[in-house]
Amino acid sequence: MKISAIKISPSGRFNLKNGLTVLFYPTKSLLSTFAVVFVRVGAAYDNDAEIGMSHFVEHLSFTGTKKYPSALAIAQAADAVGAKFNGGTGELRTQYHIKMPYLHFEPGIKILSELVFYPFFAKGEIKKEKNVILSEFNDIWHNPERRFNYEVFRQRFKQKEHPYARLVVGNPEKIKQFSESKAILLRKKYYQPANMVLSIAGDLAKNSVLKTAEKYFDYGQKGIETKEKKFDRGDYSDFGYYYQEEKRPQIQFVISFPGFGEKELSRKERIVLSFLAYILGRGRRSRLNLRLREKEGFVYKVGTDYTCYPYLGDFLIWGSVPVDKLLPAFSAVKEEIEKLMAKGIPGDELLLAKNSYAASLLMQFDNPEAIAYYFIVQEFKKEEIWLPQRNIEEDEKITAKEILTLAGKIFDYKKININLLGFVPPELQKRVQSVFAF
Repeated sequence: MKISAIKISPSGRFNLKNGLTVLFYPTKSLLSTFAVVFVRVGAAYDNDAEIGMSHFVEHLSFTGTKKYPSALAIAQAADAVGAKFNGGTGELRTQYHIKMPYLHFEPGIKILSELVFYPFFAKGEIKKEKNVILSEFNDIWHNPERRFNYEVFRQRFKQKEHPYARLVVGNPEKIKQFSESKAILLRKKYYQPANMVLSIAGDLAKNSVLKTAEKYFDYGQKGIETKEKKFDRGDYSDFGYYYQEEKRPQIQFVISFPGFGEKELSRKERIVLSFLAYILGRGRRSRLNLRLREKEGFVYKVGTDYTCYPYLGDFLIWGSVPVDKLLPAFSAVKEEIEKLMAKGIPGDELLLAKNSYAASLLMQFDNPEAIAYYFIVQEFKKEEIWLPQRNIEEDEKITAKEILTLAGKIFDYKKININLLGFVPPELQKRVQSVFAF
């Protein structure tokens, strides 16, 4: 796919005096503006005795700030300018974001800065918010699918609770022990400009963005940047099996292989990984969809996915089938993997993957939210920012041989994890595991 280069002004990236990095991409004719802040802290950085503390601190930011001393006051300030805001905590980052009409950019940024820099821990809010998070834990743990998905990734590692596979909210025992003093210590350690990136996209003037960012985000000293934890491939589990019994006729399955972390792959190789996922199991044209749905009629949905943390990751094949189709579905999955490895990838199939990849990149640029995330993710990883054109140029160089080489490193049956949710008779469980016997 040949497209003209999409250009960004050289002034699209700048640093405030306190060291905080700001990214800006100007859009035209879009009436909304989106701003997001990433903070380099998450569940993987929590102390073992305080897992969930990063998430707790994020929650407290929304209970009140210096300027808006209650959750209601924050909501009223946002409603007054038509803004929508929220936050989230993951394993390696915490984020705060806001979307507003471009005419109300400054008041929206003011609210965002209050959430990031000026949380106000009012009396009574600590206990109340712990109860809110306990309710959130229950929503996760007592939802069979969500608990299953958590266990799938946890089983991928030898450790009982690997830092990458922690339950971000923590557990009831730890949640009950959270305190204001511990929350303040965590904020003091991690909520430093050196650990933050602010990304903005909207129909705005560069000077206005710079002036507003300086006014509301040039706060405090630079601080000390968080150091990433390093892990090695010895953390992966070997052949594993996890069965979560639920009284249901439909069986949800996930087949997991060890993948790669971002530090283990070049940026081009990460595109190669996305091509492998696309060809095998993403979209209606994928091999698994054509085989398991269109040909065999075993599934409604089947697909592939992958996760890349800095040093480790996984590659997943997932779907759901009636119990009587579980064994033939597994056999078909194995046949498609081995057919891919033995017969390769025809040129027309590879071209479709390249065109789909390029189109998905380009379509992000009609949405301020997608644009802001596109840039901040790269900056947060401390990578050179590639515009879509650069990604597409690398995409066009990829060969079928490169995809198969990477696939050969992933599809190791000695390291496979098989995960089932539903009601599967014991004898059938044994037969399903034997499909990938090595």
